[in-house]
Amino acid sequence: MTTSSRLRQRRLACALALVVPLELLAARQRLAAAAPLLLVSRDEARRYAAPAASLIEKALPRTPLEAPPGPRIDLLRPTPDAQVRLKSPFPIEVRFIAVPDAAIDPSSFRVLYGNLRLDVTSRILDQVRVAATGFSLAEAAIPPGSHRLLLRVGDARSRTREPDLRFQVD
Repeated sequence: MTTSSRLRQRRLACALALVVPLELLAARQRLAAAAPLLLVSRDEARRYAAPAASLIEKALPRTPLEAPPGPRIDLLRPTPDAQVRLKSPFPIEVRFIAVPDAAIDPSSFRVLYGNLRLDVTSRILDQVRVAATGFSLAEAAIPPGSHRLLLRVGDARSRTREPDLRFQVD
C-alpha cells in the first residue's frame, strides 16, 4: 500500500469519525421530536404524586409572602389555571426572567416531581436545551391524576426560585 492510499484511508476514517456522531445526534433529535416525552411514569405517579389538596392546606389561610429577590419563572404553557384539566400529552413552555443585578444560570435548572421531589430534570434535558430565557417542550406525557412539579432556577448570585405547580391530568 502506498503512502498516498494510506493517507486517503486516514482522511476517510477521520471524516467518518466526525460524520457518524453528528448523524446519530440528528437521528436522536428526530426520534425525540416524533414521540412525547414521558415525564412521569404511571408507577412514579402512584408513588410520588401529590394529593389534590390536603385537609391541612384547606384549613390554613394562605397569606401572600413577599417574594425574595431573584429570578422569576413564568409558566406560559399550559395556562396556569387551577380550573383547567390537562390532557396528556401537553406542551410545557417556561420563561425565566432575571433580576437586573444577576443573569440566570441555566445549569441550576431542576424539575422535581411530587411530594418526595423525584428529580426528572434529566428527562427534560435529554429532549430540549434550557437557556437563560427558558425552554419549550412540545409534548410531555404524564398519567391521569393529581400532580405537583417544582421548577427551580437560580441566578449568578446563587438566589433561587422554586414555584410549586399543581395540576390535574385527565
